Amino acid sequence: MTLKTSKRVKKMKPLNKYGKAAVRACDWFVNSQTNQCRPKWDANHGRVPYNIHMPTKSVVQGLNWSMARATYCLVTAFERTGKQDYLDAAKKAIEYAKTLQVMDSKDPNFGAFHEETPQSPFCYPRDGIETAGGFLALYAITGEKELLRRAELYLDWYFKKAYVKAGIWGYWTLPEIRFDNQKPNLTSFGAYQSGAGYILNYAYQLTGKVKYKKYCVEYAENTLKMYYSGQISPWVDMYKKVSLQDGAKHMGLNDDGQGISILAAYQLTKNPKYLKACQDVCDYYAQNEFSRKSHAGLCCVVNFMIETDFAGGTQRYAKAVQKLIKEVLAKQVKNKDKLIDGGFSGEDEVPDWYKVGAKSEEFVVTRTTAYATLALFKLEGVSWGKGYSTVL
Repeated sequence: MTLKTSKRVKKMKPLNKYGKAAVRACDWFVNSQTNQCRPKWDANHGRVPYNIHMPTKSVVQGLNWSMARATYCLVTAFERTGKQDYLDAAKKAIEYAKTLQVMDSKDPNFGAFHEETPQSPFCYPRDGIETAGGFLALYAITGEKELLRRAELYLDWYFKKAYVKAGIWGYWTLPEIRFDNQKPNLTSFGAYQSGAGYILNYAYQLTGKVKYKKYCVEYAENTLKMYYSGQISPWVDMYKKVSLQDGAKHMGLNDDGQGISILAAYQLTKNPKYLKACQDVCDYYAQNEFSRKSHAGLCCVVNFMIETDFAGGTQRYAKAVQKLIKEVLAKQVKNKDKLIDGGFSGEDEVPDWYKVGAKSEEFVVTRTTAYATLALFKLEGVSWGKGYSTVL
């Protein structure tokens, strides 16, 4: 089954400034993607960057989830413009992601994704489910059944191996699973796992399988139980209710899909408490500058506000979005070098990990670019795209 193109999509309508910026960002994905060509054989064929240090043009290759976030953008650009280059780039990105999937049915981790390369001995389940989301996004466009089969293989593994009873958390997801019998480096539950909900909603919309709806709503329910007190404040303030461990500050700066996932539960159930929680958090963001502490988080919050207004049928955050989108657009790189032109700058991780002495603004980054691109397509008003949305 493939999803019908949204009624809001009007192909070939002239792009406004937001659409032009989004398409330029997708051009960056196309131009920075690794392409094997004779005689430079390269097993990274189809891989998109994690980040690029602009002064030195040093490239760090993307992880499994990077392929998915790029694919969300590229298939949206294809829908919006009809340009085959975008669909071809999405297909190549997912072809690389296929090399990361365990496809031996006798392997106890059958269906899981290696984290960075086929040699990586572990999987972060939250990253893996994002990767499965990329398969679903491409399937929604092409109808290629193998993409759906592979996505569901991952989901089968995820709920068999990674989704566990976790005390006061309810059912939650393990942060790391090893393939080599070594002890995981990450052992603490984190709020970012709840960002899996919108991908489960996507799987439900594509397959009609009620189990995916159940898991999406279950994540939202447990998230509110742990992190929401009914006051106007971001998720991060709710951490006082539990023993905060790994990734404690992450969700307040970049919710990694948590808000969109709760909105997905609202769309599935129409339970007003889910919408109310999201509106309270967006109210906080509209009144404060908290989101500006994170490059990707700023773009993520704009996405969240747009989606929350749509879900509630309001224009409650329109002014805040218009203000914040100017800051988002200021991050788009303009350069004659196609390797970096059109991407969005800002590395929220420690810059020294990638280049000693570097500054965060010196990197063009897939995470920031993807969130910005999807927000811009939505703001254009004619295309919402596949993947990071409750509206498919």
